[in-house]
Amino acid sequence: MLKVSDVIFCNRVGVKLENNKVELIILTGGGHIASFTLKADPLNPLWVPPWKSTEPGLRKICDKDEMGESEESQILASIMGHNLCLDVFGDHSKGEMKHGLLFHGEAGLVNWDVNEFSNKNKVAKLSMKASLPQTQIDVERIYTLRENTTRVEVEEIITNKVGFERAMGRSQHVTIGHEFLKGGCLFSTNADRGLTWPEEVRTNGDPFAINTEFDYPNLPLQSGKTADWGMYPREHNTSDLSTMRINPRDKQGWLVALQPKRKQALIYIWERKTFPWLMTWEENHNRDVKPWNKRTLTRGLEFSSYAFATSRRDNVERGSLFETPCFEWLDAHERKSTRFTIALEKVRKAPKQCPVLKKSGKTLVSSQGWKF
Repeated sequence: MLKVSDVIFCNRVGVKLENNKVELIILTGGGHIASFTLKADPLNPLWVPPWKSTEPGLRKICDKDEMGESEESQILASIMGHNLCLDVFGDHSKGEMKHGLLFHGEAGLVNWDVNEFSNKNKVAKLSMKASLPQTQIDVERIYTLRENTTRVEVEEIITNKVGFERAMGRSQHVTIGHEFLKGGCLFSTNADRGLTWPEEVRTNGDPFAINTEFDYPNLPLQSGKTADWGMYPREHNTSDLSTMRINPRDKQGWLVALQPKRKQALIYIWERKTFPWLMTWEENHNRDVKPWNKRTLTRGLEFSSYAFATSRRDNVERGSLFETPCFEWLDAHERKSTRFTIALEKVRKAPKQCPVLKKSGKTLVSSQGWKF
């Protein structure tokens, strides 16, 4: 069974793509991947915020009593799950903000249209498109789901509509939600080196050291101790951030998030040449401003072309980190394509450590027997 249909998900209009094993829900407002579940054990690993979700076109009239009146509240009013940050992930210039651009870029602020759907030879393809009027980029995602599999392949195509080369940043902003994280979650990736956030972050407990290099997975703390990146949540309420370089010896980046009690693993695999960074942000009941109000447990795992979610200017001026570019170029009228895979797998026996993926010929394999 392969099927595409319209759906209302958390008060939002969306499109559901499903086969006999999984279903994927994409919101038309912002193009966010809001839910990805196994039909046999439906636990959504992606973040659904605890506040009322609003279509991005209505974000300016969201409930101010609940959401507050900051610029961040406009993003948070519509954010959900896996969102695309394009063409800047981070602070904008005063001019960009004056013209309506917000921290996650423009892709999550516009409507995405279903462009095409096909179902042939036990393969379903769904195309969704959006045009970004301020940043003059066209973006398309083509989702491919095959029968009898728990994996969705995504091709993302961006096209520069202007006749000059531009420096930009793009992030696949994957956020893990409370239901998947509660009770403890295990993580693994093929990063090798990292750097903590360049400025102090207001957080409790024993926060990350500021602007400090580290070797994966040992996150340096201000106390002089280290924390294991692969275990979350930790003991204290935190809002820490860091970035890590995906190992340059690998052609693909990957991450695994394992929910041990439910024996489910969320897996992402992507092209390292496009997204050489994995930035992590955490919110463990720490932020006390609206709409957070210390009620949220999340973890963001953002594979991106930016090293940090700071600003275009900051990443361009930094240039590179660990001999790796901190931003990407999009040439005049260039059409650029990249691919990534999302998978949900059941583990046979919940391990004490998160499974890792290793190269075997042209295939990524794990100790659980998964092959990609």
